[in-house]
Amino acid sequence: MLISLKDFDPIIFLNINTVSQSTEETDKMRQHLNSKIGEYVLLRLSADLTTEQLGKITKQKDGKVIINMLGSLIPSLQTKILHELENFKKDYLETLKGPKNG
Repeated sequence: MLISLKDFDPIIFLNINTVSQSTEETDKMRQHLNSKIGEYVLLRLSADLTTEQLGKITKQKDGKVIINMLGSLIPSLQTKILHELENFKKDYLETLKGPKNG
């Protein structure tokens, strides 16, 4: 497992204020964000994979298994994942700003 991602919390990473939410709502949001971030990162990393490799990975449900599979296929995986996390954050923040006026 990637050490820097061991305690990854998307709510903290994206600086989302959850003060007005219940613990249950916050946990659901955390799960949803983890899922969406995982999909985003996998999509971005998929360019480095063959169709067969990607097919095997997408059949997995366990995130740890997916990370281990990716680690065996993609050199410098941790660096690439961290880069894509920053891209996700940038895209997320741009979305919050709304559309640019033309």
